[in-house]
Amino acid sequence: MFSSEISSQTTIKELLESWIRNKKKRLEKSTEKSYLSAIYHHLIPSFGQLKLNELSIHSIEEWINSLDISNKRINNVIIPLKGIMDLAYKQGHIKVNLFEHLKNLPVRKKEPKPLTPSEIKVLLDTLQGQVKNYVQFAIWTGLRTSELIALKWSDIDQCKNLARISRAKVMGKEKSPKTKAGKRTIKLLSQAMEAIKSQEDFTKSQSEYVFHDPRKNEPWKNDQAIRKVFWYPALEKAGIAKRCIYETRHTFASLAISAGENILWVSQQMGHDQVSTTLRTYARYIDEADSLSGQKLEKLFCS
Repeated sequence: MFSSEISSQTTIKELLESWIRNKKKRLEKSTEKSYLSAIYHHLIPSFGQLKLNELSIHSIEEWINSLDISNKRINNVIIPLKGIMDLAYKQGHIKVNLFEHLKNLPVRKKEPKPLTPSEIKVLLDTLQGQVKNYVQFAIWTGLRTSELIALKWSDIDQCKNLARISRAKVMGKEKSPKTKAGKRTIKLLSQAMEAIKSQEDFTKSQSEYVFHDPRKNEPWKNDQAIRKVFWYPALEKAGIAKRCIYETRHTFASLAISAGENILWVSQQMGHDQVSTTLRTYARYIDEADSLSGQKLEKLFCS
């Protein structure tokens, strides 16, 4: 809540700083960082000195048109500005909420660019050691990067070929999954188990975390080094078109669905809260699904 002392003459800078202070304790660290970036790199430089009653739809629209960032990022940058305007309107400090009729910009969802079986082979042949184990495990589990770098040896059941996914690591901090479906037990296919057994020699006796940055032999804090130091150079060396490391997740899902795996099983492995999410994202890979739960996918690389 804003102080009762604010008025239409209060500056946007003052309101934004009050808004983030009040929100701080309820935000994830990654979300807080995103809002702070929006506030101090975009909103305050552009609108900070304006009074609350000086902000106009025209000035906001002109500013949006001048930005050289994606529509998705623009929508996120506007959130704190929307927040202060909504609150100021509800508390009676302004008569009109400028954002009531200002809609989010359309965001075109990127189509997955999964690796093909032949590309997987070439890529893994290019990699070695801990990074190869990481990428191989990522491809054959479909885990999110934040889940992979938070994975601990205590989460792995090698007798039953299972892994318990109960946390993620973002900006070096562990947190619980955002949804109930994110906390799950997944089946480890033979290729994933092969990566785990190989990784034992590197970290099992010295760390609780499965995957380490081989340059320091310390647990990964985030995916930046994985992407920049290892992933992109490996793609280039293997002659594979550049794509984000998240495509390992799309690769698992697309291969599983193309192989005819049960869509419910794929959705549970991925940690989607609804099967419709899996269907919507990977519809073009669906053929005739059945309930073999990994058997068809195994055969792709065991034949």
